[in-house]
Amino acid sequence: MNRREALKNVGLLLGGTIITSQTFLTGCVFEKDKVLDEDNSIFDKQSITLMNEIGEIIIPTTDTPGAKDAEVGKFMAVMIRDCYQEELQDVFITGLVKTDQNFNEQYGTSFVDGNPKDKLEFVSKMEQETEDYYQIKKPEDPPHYYSILKELTLLGYFTSEIGCTQALNYIHTPGSYQACIPFEKGGRAWAAS
Repeated sequence: MNRREALKNVGLLLGGTIITSQTFLTGCVFEKDKVLDEDNSIFDKQSITLMNEIGEIIIPTTDTPGAKDAEVGKFMAVMIRDCYQEELQDVFITGLVKTDQNFNEQYGTSFVDGNPKDKLEFVSKMEQETEDYYQIKKPEDPPHYYSILKELTLLGYFTSEIGCTQALNYIHTPGSYQACIPFEKGGRAWAAS
């Protein structure tokens, strides 16, 4: 093999790698609205709105955006659909329906349309109900739906762009590793990049 053929082969190899990787990456474009299409989801838009509203009580908007701004409802819908077994999906969906029904019975309106004070009071009761459930829960019993919802709210929020960059301290491209960084009491935690 002469030098000219070797360069030609290297050029083809590198060119093929670049073209193939570009084709692969453009085929994996994330389309926000297609994640929860009607045919492939176990949640309707009202359920996602309800999950956003409950998430907003757990992580409210303050000087930083809240859970609703991070669209944790859509995140929960995808996680429940794709990562949870059917038994836990049923527990979650049943709990979500009961939440709205119980709120409606107590306050005469849906959770989404309720006033913030009533929502906070109701979610506080759910917190207590969950704690009581875990006091008597047997190992074979499923987890409480509210604990699943709360865990997914926290996970969805703090792994979202909003939660990571606005609620946590964030440096996009960190410098060298520093083992000890002073932490100010009451300051925000650091997000990993």
